[in-house]
Amino acid sequence: MNVGIIISSNDVETCFVALRYAIFHLMQNDEVKVFFEDTGKKYHQKIWDKFNISEEVEKFKQAGGLIFACDNKDKLEKYLTKFFTPFISHKEAVDISTNDRFRSIKIFNIYIRNFIKVERAMGTSL
Repeated sequence: MNVGIIISSNDVETCFVALRYAIFHLMQNDEVKVFFEDTGKKYHQKIWDKFNISEEVEKFKQAGGLIFACDNKDKLEKYLTKFFTPFISHKEAVDISTNDRFRSIKIFNIYIRNFIKVERAMGTSL
């Protein structure tokens, strides 16, 4: 399977979980690409004793994963089009890269998932 992981958060725990998920897919012999979008690309600035993001990035790259930094949504759209066409259309790549509510899509042998930290409102539960 061809897997795309979009990290749209600079939250340390969210980045860590996304990278561990990406490593899991590599262990399943999937082809995995991680796209750090906007604030997510600042992962190397985030260090927390419990979650070492830089270390997880190195594990991922050593296992054969590819990492891309997307400065803006246009660059993410170009990467999605480049790596996931013909399985997704250009319109789907635009929708994925611009829709802040996008979570995941599975078509044929591709799977694209966006990791975003979801903030809970006071007094509500998920």
